[in-house]
Amino acid sequence: YFKRGQFEAAGQILRRWLEFDPQNVEASYQLALVLLADAAPEALPLLQTAGNDPSLASRATELIPALEIALAEPATVYRLTVCGRALAAVGEWPLAERAFLRAVDADPTYAPAWAWLGEARQQTGSGEALPHLQKAVSLAPQAVEMRVMLGLYWQRQGEWAKARDEFEAAALLEPDNPLWQMSLGEMYARLGNLVTALGYYQDATRLAPHESGAWRALALFCVENDSYLEDVGREAALQALALEPGSAQNMDVLGRVLLATGDPDSAEAMFQKAIAAAPGDPAPLFHLGLLYLQTGQSDRARQSLLSAQALDGDGPIGAQAKKVLERYFP
Repeated sequence: YFKRGQFEAAGQILRRWLEFDPQNVEASYQLALVLLADAAPEALPLLQTAGNDPSLASRATELIPALEIALAEPATVYRLTVCGRALAAVGEWPLAERAFLRAVDADPTYAPAWAWLGEARQQTGSGEALPHLQKAVSLAPQAVEMRVMLGLYWQRQGEWAKARDEFEAAALLEPDNPLWQMSLGEMYARLGNLVTALGYYQDATRLAPHESGAWRALALFCVENDSYLEDVGREAALQALALEPGSAQNMDVLGRVLLATGDPDSAEAMFQKAIAAAPGDPAPLFHLGLLYLQTGQSDRARQSLLSAQALDGDGPIGAQAKKVLERYFP
């Protein structure tokens, strides 16, 4: 019933199940999800029961405060939107969509409900998302959240210029937010304007000089576009690692920059450090595999790429590793 979106029927079955087995934590959790999509207070004790199970505790404890916040809201549209966002946060997008649909019915003038309905439609593939996102922007054109969510939609569609326009609107509304500068940098890079893109990434580091993520994004821009590596990329990667020395992501990015600037030995050492810091992260293994390919170490390359693929499966790194393996190790 859940897979078919028949949540009313699912709720009825779960209620009967709990009549016979009132302490069943899985049934309690599943019924709580259904009730949460209606912002129903009955979900609270069910989530508390589910929280006693180690396999459900993290999700239940994430949902409980969201429901408590929702129940304190006097307006139905706010309660439903808060609950919908909580469901989205734990990956329950079909139920989140149900909550957002009810929210826009409760108050068709509330822009965030329309925007999140558009996001849910993208996640579930159940219908057109764009009209809902455009509705949100038309209701609240000066709201950053609405602009960014529409920008993300265009980004997913590969419509870089349209995405850029929305991120530019967001940057005008929040000129001190480095996230919008980085987003604009990415869009201009996608459009082939690397000079302008570089400026936006550098603006992000000026706005957030003590945040490693801004420096990492600048270094990634340089290495992924094979540009400004010696004068900008290396220093950005070093600064990111200096600010957050335990970050495997920062180690991985520095390794990529070192490899791209002709220092494979230092790059290998950095990738190995990243793997030791985050054994479950496939990215350093993938990049180490590419290094071994470039340096003629076929056996090591194959092993690293297989390990990256095993960790990420059908994810983006796993897919890249599979392509490289098929090309070089048919």
